[in-house]
Amino acid sequence: MVFRDKEPYPHSETRFLIPFFSLFSQDLRHLDDPLLLVQILDGRANPLDYLLEKILLPILTCYKFLAFERGLIPEINGQNIFLEIDNTGSPTRIVHRDFQGYEKDLSIRRAKGLPTGFYSYPYKCIDKQIDARLYYVRHSFSYDFKLGEYIFEELLAVASKEYKCDISRLRSLVAGYFHRLTGEEVEEHFSPSDKWYAHEKVLLTEERPYVELNDPKFR
Repeated sequence: MVFRDKEPYPHSETRFLIPFFSLFSQDLRHLDDPLLLVQILDGRANPLDYLLEKILLPILTCYKFLAFERGLIPEINGQNIFLEIDNTGSPTRIVHRDFQGYEKDLSIRRAKGLPTGFYSYPYKCIDKQIDARLYYVRHSFSYDFKLGEYIFEELLAVASKEYKCDISRLRSLVAGYFHRLTGEEVEEHFSPSDKWYAHEKVLLTEERPYVELNDPKFR
Protein backbone atom coordinates (compact mmCIF):
# COMPACT_ATOMS: atom_id res chain seq x y z
CA MET A 1 0.00 0.00 0.00
CA VAL A 2 0.99 3.63 -0.37
CA PHE A 3 0.79 6.16 2.44
CA ARG A 4 0.79 9.79 1.43
CA ASP A 5 1.26 12.97 3.41
CA LYS A 6 -1.97 14.95 3.62
CA GLU A 7 0.01 18.18 3.78
CA PRO A 8 1.09 19.63 0.41
CA TYR A 9 4.73 20.54 -0.02
CA PRO A 10 6.07 23.07 0.73
CA HIS A 11 4.10 23.18 3.98
CA SER A 12 2.04 26.22 4.86
CA GLU A 13 0.62 26.92 8.32
CA THR A 14 -2.21 29.22 7.29
CA ARG A 15 -4.05 27.73 4.39
CA PHE A 16 -7.27 26.00 3.41
CA LEU A 17 -7.55 23.45 0.62
CA ILE A 18 -10.61 23.28 -1.62
CA PRO A 19 -10.99 20.46 -4.16
CA PHE A 20 -12.00 22.09 -7.39
CA PHE A 21 -15.34 20.29 -7.64
CA SER A 22 -16.35 22.08 -4.43
CA LEU A 23 -15.91 25.47 -6.09
CA PHE A 24 -18.84 24.89 -8.43
CA SER A 25 -20.97 22.47 -6.33
CA GLN A 26 -23.98 23.50 -4.28
CA ASP A 27 -23.70 23.06 -0.52
CA LEU A 28 -26.52 20.63 0.22
CA ARG A 29 -26.64 21.74 3.87
CA HIS A 30 -26.83 25.43 2.97
CA LEU A 31 -28.74 25.62 -0.29
CA ASP A 32 -29.10 29.39 -0.14
CA ASP A 33 -25.35 30.00 0.05
CA PRO A 34 -23.58 31.22 -3.10
CA LEU A 35 -21.16 28.77 -4.69
CA LEU A 36 -17.68 28.88 -3.20
CA LEU A 37 -16.26 30.22 -6.45
CA VAL A 38 -18.72 33.11 -6.33
CA GLN A 39 -17.85 33.78 -2.69
CA ILE A 40 -14.18 34.03 -3.65
CA LEU A 41 -14.82 36.29 -6.65
CA ASP A 42 -17.48 38.59 -5.22
CA GLY A 43 -16.12 41.87 -3.94
CA ARG A 44 -13.15 41.87 -6.31
CA ALA A 45 -12.74 44.92 -8.49
CA ASN A 46 -13.08 42.76 -11.61
CA PRO A 47 -14.23 39.21 -10.78
CA LEU A 48 -13.60 37.82 -14.27
CA ASP A 49 -10.05 39.17 -14.45
CA TYR A 50 -9.47 37.83 -10.94
CA LEU A 51 -10.66 34.37 -11.97
CA LEU A 52 -8.42 34.37 -15.03
CA GLU A 53 -5.29 35.72 -13.36
CA LYS A 54 -5.47 34.20 -9.87
CA ILE A 55 -6.96 30.79 -10.60
CA LEU A 56 -6.89 29.83 -14.28
CA LEU A 57 -3.46 31.24 -15.16
CA PRO A 58 -1.76 29.38 -12.27
CA ILE A 59 -3.43 26.15 -13.44
CA LEU A 60 -2.16 26.73 -16.98
CA THR A 61 1.31 27.59 -15.71
CA CYS A 62 1.42 24.33 -13.75
CA TYR A 63 0.19 22.39 -16.76
CA LYS A 64 2.70 23.95 -19.12
CA PHE A 65 5.60 23.18 -16.79
CA LEU A 66 4.61 19.57 -16.20
CA ALA A 67 3.66 18.64 -19.77
CA PHE A 68 5.94 20.81 -21.89
CA GLU A 69 9.04 21.08 -19.69
CA ARG A 70 9.05 17.76 -17.82
CA GLY A 71 7.15 15.44 -20.15
CA LEU A 72 4.68 14.50 -17.42
CA ILE A 73 1.15 14.54 -18.81
CA PRO A 74 -1.23 15.21 -15.92
CA GLU A 75 -4.57 13.58 -15.28
CA ILE A 76 -6.56 16.49 -13.89
CA ASN A 77 -10.12 16.42 -12.68
CA GLY A 78 -12.21 18.04 -9.98
CA GLN A 79 -10.70 16.00 -7.15
CA ASN A 80 -7.08 15.79 -8.30
CA ILE A 81 -6.29 19.47 -7.92
CA PHE A 82 -7.04 21.84 -5.07
CA LEU A 83 -7.26 25.58 -4.77
CA GLU A 84 -5.32 26.74 -1.74
CA ILE A 85 -6.63 29.94 -0.17
CA ASP A 86 -5.45 31.98 2.80
CA ASN A 87 -7.56 33.18 5.71
CA THR A 88 -8.78 36.15 3.67
CA GLY A 89 -10.18 33.88 0.96
CA SER A 90 -7.48 34.80 -1.57
CA PRO A 91 -5.96 32.04 -3.74
CA THR A 92 -2.32 31.32 -2.93
CA ARG A 93 -1.44 28.30 -5.09
CA ILE A 94 -2.65 25.25 -7.00
CA VAL A 95 -2.07 21.87 -5.32
CA HIS A 96 -1.86 18.61 -7.28
CA ARG A 97 -2.39 15.10 -5.92
CA ASP A 98 -2.92 11.51 -7.18
CA PHE A 99 0.03 11.27 -9.55
CA GLN A 100 -0.50 7.62 -10.45
CA GLY A 101 -2.53 8.67 -13.50
CA TYR A 102 0.23 10.88 -14.92
CA GLU A 103 1.77 9.66 -18.18
CA LYS A 104 5.45 9.82 -18.97
CA ASP A 105 6.01 11.43 -22.36
CA LEU A 106 9.21 9.76 -23.44
CA SER A 107 9.54 11.87 -26.59
CA ILE A 108 9.52 15.15 -24.68
CA ARG A 109 11.79 13.79 -21.97
CA ARG A 110 14.35 12.63 -24.54
CA ALA A 111 14.25 16.04 -26.23
CA LYS A 112 14.78 17.75 -22.88
CA GLY A 113 17.62 15.46 -21.85
CA LEU A 114 15.60 13.97 -18.98
CA PRO A 115 15.75 10.33 -17.81
CA THR A 116 13.42 7.88 -19.56
CA GLY A 117 14.35 4.63 -17.81
CA PHE A 118 11.20 4.16 -15.74
CA TYR A 119 10.80 0.89 -13.83
CA SER A 120 7.09 1.01 -14.67
CA TYR A 121 7.69 1.06 -18.46
CA PRO A 122 5.62 0.64 -20.57
CA TYR A 123 2.84 1.41 -18.07
CA LYS A 124 1.61 5.00 -18.47
CA CYS A 125 4.29 5.81 -21.04
CA ILE A 126 3.65 7.43 -24.43
CA ASP A 127 6.14 7.71 -27.26
CA LYS A 128 5.64 9.37 -30.64
CA GLN A 129 8.09 6.94 -32.24
CA ILE A 130 5.99 3.94 -31.19
CA ASP A 131 2.40 5.15 -31.69
CA ALA A 132 2.08 8.69 -33.05
CA ARG A 133 -1.71 8.69 -33.17
CA LEU A 134 -2.14 7.58 -29.56
CA TYR A 135 0.60 10.03 -28.55
CA TYR A 136 -1.35 13.03 -29.82
CA VAL A 137 -4.70 11.68 -28.67
CA ARG A 138 -3.38 11.44 -25.13
CA HIS A 139 -2.03 14.99 -25.26
CA SER A 140 -5.44 16.28 -26.29
CA PHE A 141 -7.31 14.02 -23.88
CA SER A 142 -5.30 15.36 -20.95
CA TYR A 143 -5.65 19.04 -21.83
CA ASP A 144 -8.83 19.44 -23.85
CA PHE A 145 -11.00 16.85 -22.11
CA LYS A 146 -9.73 16.30 -18.58
CA LEU A 147 -8.55 19.82 -17.76
CA GLY A 148 -10.83 21.57 -20.22
CA GLU A 149 -14.15 19.87 -19.48
CA TYR A 150 -13.69 18.94 -15.81
CA ILE A 151 -12.18 22.25 -14.66
CA PHE A 152 -12.25 25.11 -17.17
CA GLU A 153 -15.73 24.51 -18.54
CA GLU A 154 -17.23 24.19 -15.05
CA LEU A 155 -15.56 27.33 -13.71
CA LEU A 156 -16.40 29.40 -16.78
CA ALA A 157 -20.02 28.26 -16.76
CA VAL A 158 -20.41 29.66 -13.25
CA ALA A 159 -18.59 32.89 -14.13
CA SER A 160 -20.58 33.34 -17.34
CA LYS A 161 -23.91 32.96 -15.55
CA GLU A 162 -23.02 34.96 -12.46
CA TYR A 163 -21.30 37.89 -14.16
CA LYS A 164 -23.27 37.95 -17.43
CA CYS A 165 -20.42 37.23 -19.83
CA ASP A 166 -20.50 35.16 -23.01
CA ILE A 167 -18.79 31.86 -22.20
CA SER A 168 -17.22 31.66 -25.67
CA ARG A 169 -15.35 34.90 -24.91
CA LEU A 170 -14.05 33.42 -21.66
CA ARG A 171 -12.90 30.29 -23.46
CA SER A 172 -11.01 32.44 -25.95
CA LEU A 173 -9.29 34.28 -23.12
CA VAL A 174 -8.13 30.99 -21.60
CA ALA A 175 -6.84 29.89 -25.02
CA GLY A 176 -4.97 33.18 -25.32
CA TYR A 177 -3.27 32.66 -21.95
CA PHE A 178 -2.27 29.14 -23.00
CA HIS A 179 -0.79 30.29 -26.30
CA ARG A 180 1.20 33.03 -24.59
CA LEU A 181 2.62 30.50 -22.14
CA THR A 182 3.48 27.82 -24.68
CA GLY A 183 4.38 29.86 -27.76
CA GLU A 184 5.20 27.82 -30.85
CA GLU A 185 5.41 24.62 -28.80
CA VAL A 186 1.62 24.39 -28.70
CA GLU A 187 1.54 23.66 -32.45
CA GLU A 188 3.89 20.70 -31.99
CA HIS A 189 2.07 19.36 -28.93
CA PHE A 190 -1.33 18.83 -30.57
CA SER A 191 -2.02 17.18 -33.91
CA PRO A 192 -4.20 17.73 -35.78
CA SER A 193 -4.54 21.21 -34.34
CA ASP A 194 -8.26 21.53 -35.15
CA LYS A 195 -9.31 18.29 -33.41
CA TRP A 196 -9.70 17.20 -29.81
CA TYR A 197 -10.47 13.89 -28.13
CA ALA A 198 -12.88 12.95 -25.37
CA HIS A 199 -14.82 10.04 -23.88
CA GLU A 200 -18.56 9.71 -23.99
CA LYS A 201 -20.40 9.69 -20.66
CA VAL A 202 -20.56 5.96 -19.95
CA LEU A 203 -19.82 3.89 -16.87
CA LEU A 204 -16.16 3.23 -16.09
CA THR A 205 -16.93 -0.49 -16.26
CA GLU A 206 -17.59 -0.22 -20.00
CA GLU A 207 -15.14 0.23 -22.86
CA ARG A 208 -14.74 3.91 -23.61
CA PRO A 209 -13.44 4.63 -27.11
CA TYR A 210 -12.11 8.07 -27.94
CA VAL A 211 -14.48 10.46 -29.65
CA GLU A 212 -12.94 12.90 -32.13
CA LEU A 213 -14.38 16.42 -31.96
CA ASN A 214 -13.78 19.64 -33.89
CA ASP A 215 -12.61 23.07 -32.76
CA PRO A 216 -10.82 22.76 -29.40
CA LYS A 217 -12.31 25.21 -26.91
CA PHE A 218 -9.22 26.19 -24.97
CA ARG A 219 -6.39 26.40 -27.50
